Amino acid sequence: MTKDYKELFKALSDSLDLFIREVHMHNLKDMATDEWSVKDELSHISFWHTYYAKNYESSASGTTPFVFKGSSTRNRESVRKLRHYSRKELINKLNRAQISLYESIVIKKVPQMTYTVGREYATDNFLDMITRHIQRHTLQVRRSKRIKA
Repeated sequence: MTKDYKELFKALSDSLDLFIREVHMHNLKDMATDEWSVKDELSHISFWHTYYAKNYESSASGTTPFVFKGSSTRNRESVRKLRHYSRKELINKLNRAQISLYESIVIKKVPQMTYTVGREYATDNFLDMITRHIQRHTLQVRRSKRIKA
């Protein structure tokens, strides 16, 4: 039986919309954690969302997705890699990835996500996981503190 992912995807979309609204309310240099600024948080979410979308696109087209062999330093790399993008560019990347995910998950009903080598998630579990992930980062952005000049 094919699962209906619409409700889970709506929760993801709502969380992503809230994250983007929260990012718009803060200066990108505000510190969301001891190590990451609001822009770093946005870069992080944009990077992973794009990665997920590419993996789902590959699965939807019947090709083997590119997957990382591990993710221990991937978060720092993701922030560094996207540092030169503007807020608008990062949000556009996020929105394009979300559209792609919708196509792969809701329309084509891809049943699983290959996260890293040896780590796969059923799509319903994956949607729940990334929704919670975005919610955690939204809270960090909401609590961000203005850096002192």
